[in-house]
Amino acid sequence: TISAFINSDRSQFQRQCKQWLKRRSSWWEALLWLIFTLFAELRYIDANSETLLLESLPS
Repeated sequence: TISAFINSDRSQFQRQCKQWLKRRSSWWEALLWLIFTLFAELRYIDANSETLLLESLPS
């Protein structure tokens, strides 16, 4: 399903970010990570609400 793909994509993205943060830990890079995480979160919520909207529409 789409949501399963989004979930795996999201966790993989966060794992990559954490590994990246371990290597580089300057404050502006941490800030960038925060922005990217928030963006991913918004994209995830967006995709989920879209799916819910499509499911609630009469076929």
